[in-house]
Amino acid sequence: MVSWKEEYSVGVSELDEQHKSLFGLLDKLSAAIEQKDKLSLGYIVTSLELYVVFHFTSEEHLLAKYGYPGLAKQEQEHGVFKARVARYKAEMSKGDKIALAGEIRQYLHDWLVGHIIDQDKKYSAFMIEKRGGG
Repeated sequence: MVSWKEEYSVGVSELDEQHKSLFGLLDKLSAAIEQKDKLSLGYIVTSLELYVVFHFTSEEHLLAKYGYPGLAKQEQEHGVFKARVARYKAEMSKGDKIALAGEIRQYLHDWLVGHIIDQDKKYSAFMIEKRGGG
């Protein structure tokens, strides 16, 4: 199970909720892998891909709105991540879906946690100050 932890909070409620939703999708992916539910795997990976685009667009919009100086770095990292997820989605139609889904889950979890801790936390204080709270 992939769980949200309070230490991942960036102090911006809508972005924290979106991060929690991403962890929820990772939980669904984990459940489908454990149940060897090949039919659901493609759907879940597509859902992840769509939600990632929504989340990154929301996050980048907020950062741009408040003039966050690290926006270009965020956009660059988001672009790399979106491309990787799209490639995984394309690969789901061939090969061992269960093994690939395990690889996807590990990559998504590691990237998401790492990105929140290493990048998103950097905008936390900036956004809280600019918005006058979460």
